[in-house]
Amino acid sequence: MNSPIAHASASPLLTVQEVAERLSVPKSWVYAKAEDGELPSFKLGHYRRFSPEAIEVYLRRQLTSVGRAS
Repeated sequence: MNSPIAHASASPLLTVQEVAERLSVPKSWVYAKAEDGELPSFKLGHYRRFSPEAIEVYLRRQLTSVGRAS
């Protein structure tokens, strides 16, 4: 079976705190970007979680857009 849930278990989900630490930003920034839909995330009850792979894609896109602006 090839379900998204089976793939999600391969990488542990990240918390807001862990994403903030990886990006060196405050937790409030992570919450705001997640609420705006700019930072990919989903809710499990009242907890917000992030896929490590989605965060990597977000970072690559940000780095690419910075390179274009130069």
